[in-house]
Amino acid sequence: MSVSVSKPASRSASQAMARSVYKQVYELDLVDFQQFPVWYFPLNDRGRDDLSVTPYIEGDPMFSIFQVLVFTDFVDKDGAHYPGYLYWNGENSVDILQPTLFARDGSKLSFWHGVKRPAWKKVAGAAAGFQGKLPIHFESQMHFGLMPKKGTLLGLYFLDETNLIACV
Repeated sequence: MSVSVSKPASRSASQAMARSVYKQVYELDLVDFQQFPVWYFPLNDRGRDDLSVTPYIEGDPMFSIFQVLVFTDFVDKDGAHYPGYLYWNGENSVDILQPTLFARDGSKLSFWHGVKRPAWKKVAGAAAGFQGKLPIHFESQMHFGLMPKKGTLLGLYFLDETNLIACV
């Protein structure tokens, strides 16, 4: 299960470019992950806020210090493959990993909704059609020594009024 990642022309040129790239996490798209398969929240003093992410390149600080996003492969019940990402962490809980899939039209489907109960009818774009493609399996790609995270998604998840993870 794999989605291709573009290889930059040279390592030094790629590193120089990556060092100057900052985006808001909600602005990341498929092209970003094809170019740089691992992103992190640097939380530095370069005038960025807590939603800013930058590509990870070899030589950056250790992952254990930062929250990391990793390019992830998703496969629906019919075997169709889709790219996406998750928040890589030592845990495997959906509320920590927050898996997000890119639909063919570029829309995103986040499977974690926090304390807000999600509704499939409110999902926009092609992502709305994934309700009929469940279960969806995912596996993050291995980059920079980050071991793959695997799981199966049965719907949209949220934290219910009793503080338990629920699914619709």
